[in-house]
Amino acid sequence: MPLAALIENLGLACADLVTVSSEAMRDELLQRSRKLELGLKPERIKVIKNGVDPDVFKPSEGGPADDGYVLFVGRLVKQKGLEYLLRSIYYAIPKFTGIQLIIVGDGYLRSQLERLCTSYLINDHVKFVSTSPWKTRQELAKIYQGASVVVVPSIDEPFGMTALEALACGCPVVASDTGGLQELITHKVNGFLAQPRDELDLAQWLMTFLSSPDLRIRLGKEGRTGLNIEYTWPQIAERVIQLYGDLLDVPLNKKIQPMAAKLTEQIETTTREISPRIADQELPSLFDWERRS
Repeated sequence: MPLAALIENLGLACADLVTVSSEAMRDELLQRSRKLELGLKPERIKVIKNGVDPDVFKPSEGGPADDGYVLFVGRLVKQKGLEYLLRSIYYAIPKFTGIQLIIVGDGYLRSQLERLCTSYLINDHVKFVSTSPWKTRQELAKIYQGASVVVVPSIDEPFGMTALEALACGCPVVASDTGGLQELITHKVNGFLAQPRDELDLAQWLMTFLSSPDLRIRLGKEGRTGLNIEYTWPQIAERVIQLYGDLLDVPLNKKIQPMAAKLTEQIETTTREISPRIADQELPSLFDWERRS
């Protein structure tokens, strides 16, 4: 098991409270806890949604663009499913010859994705926009406002910040039917949900939006108006403050849980394989369980 996962499991086993950004993530952690016997009880996991600033991420005056572009915003990594989006663009080109895909983001897959564009002969229809240095929120909002459709083709997504920002901007969204995206997008109400890893299904719903300006406007408006108090930062901050306040009444557990001790040993073993120096000099101070017992 990777070192990062071991450290995360240790945190899950010892934490008095764990916050996650979606019900899907909560279910995933509970399944992991049962499988690994981490002892993480359902009541110790609270869902705190991510938020958006509606005063920055807001619709353009004219609504979703008629002659805009298809937009992707995110890291260029396997999880984000960009290869399926590129294939869906390939299928859409015969019907929408002027289609343009703007990809905003950076990541280790960029060169591979560029080669895929070359293989599918879609270079003229795809533009990569680097986010290094990262765009300001205002710059990013303008990019959303210029889009006809925002696509979130993730293979898996704990929440889906891109989808939330797009909804706030009144942009129609096509997203994968997975994870937290299922909680943000209601199919045919404020967007479309496509099967993950299915470029044909993705192309179907993308072309449905491109074929109908009225549909883009209607679902774009629903996306903006459907955002409730749950997704605004002041209310999220109040919820977090309340959770921390509730923890003040919970006695500090100073006893070592058997699973925590086991995980600590696994972390030490894995770290020693990677870097004996760190294992000898830094880990003892981080995991000094005897002092806490």
